[in-house]
Amino acid sequence: MTTTRTAGAVLAGITLTLTLTACGGSDSTDTAATSAPTKTTTAAAPAATSPVNLADCRRADEAQVSLVAAALNPGLTLGPAFSEDSPAGDTYIGANIMRGTERISSADVWVFHNGSPFSLSSDARSRSSIIDGRKLRLSAGDPAGSKVQDCVVAQLRKDNGK
Repeated sequence: MTTTRTAGAVLAGITLTLTLTACGGSDSTDTAATSAPTKTTTAAAPAATSPVNLADCRRADEAQVSLVAAALNPGLTLGPAFSEDSPAGDTYIGANIMRGTERISSADVWVFHNGSPFSLSSDARSRSSIIDGRKLRLSAGDPAGSKVQDCVVAQLRKDNGK
């Protein structure tokens, strides 16, 4: 019988605590009622601009572009391609992957390392037969890779009148 009374008392205590909490009793903290409202202001976002000037971009070497284009999956071509040399002497190539006039992948990156092409961006790897270059510890996000991507985007904006 003692166990029944103790269990009943515990259950009653839990029920009372839950009721007080749900009704805003002393065990709950209502920060919305006690805090001063926060003033929020919004400003217009600056207009999006390409981080590079298209005049600072170099068109990729046609022989390198041809090697990359020949390795693309059937029916795919490259849009305008740009290149940038890294301090280590690697040449990064950036371009959109196209199917006719439709852009199916944006600003993909390949690198020529010791004269051989390697794919760096995800779609460069999946949409071409060029070897994955990540094992070289090179990345599409390296400064030269970022620059060619920025150049591709700048060209696209120019083409679209933006």
